[in-house]
Amino acid sequence: MKFEKAIPNDSAELMALYRTSLADPFSVWTENYPAQENIDEDLELDNLFVLREAGAIIGAISLCPHDEETDSLECWTDRSGSHVEFARVCVLPSFHGRGLALTLVEKIEEEARRRGHSSVRLLVAEVNIPAYKTYIKAGYHMIGECDMYGSHYICGEKYL
Repeated sequence: MKFEKAIPNDSAELMALYRTSLADPFSVWTENYPAQENIDEDLELDNLFVLREAGAIIGAISLCPHDEETDSLECWTDRSGSHVEFARVCVLPSFHGRGLALTLVEKIEEEARRRGHSSVRLLVAEVNIPAYKTYIKAGYHMIGECDMYGSHYICGEKYL
């Protein structure tokens, strides 16, 4: 397996990967999210990463630029401005149960460190129990809750 930046030619394969989550009972994603504009923006900012096996994308994760809505949550402890959030973590269903989400998280933390960030934040849907367990295993501290984007989320943070 290889972890690397996604490229524009990956766009259709990424959208197909994201759409596999619509059948997942733990996912709060919809037909409208993630959207092509999320992929395009992530690619433009060099913030979209994929996990490949035999050339095929089997997982993806994105770093997110600062967002006023999530930055304004009072639960965060790192107020230095040197934090980053990751989002849109997805693993092809046929690869579930192999620890690949944890691999994606660990790899994106390495990238965040390389880019000089002091901490990583995340929002995990309360119903997404497998993701929650992955983030706990990765060492994230669940420090708050919020209602956003039509769902209830748990806020996680980890210092790098």
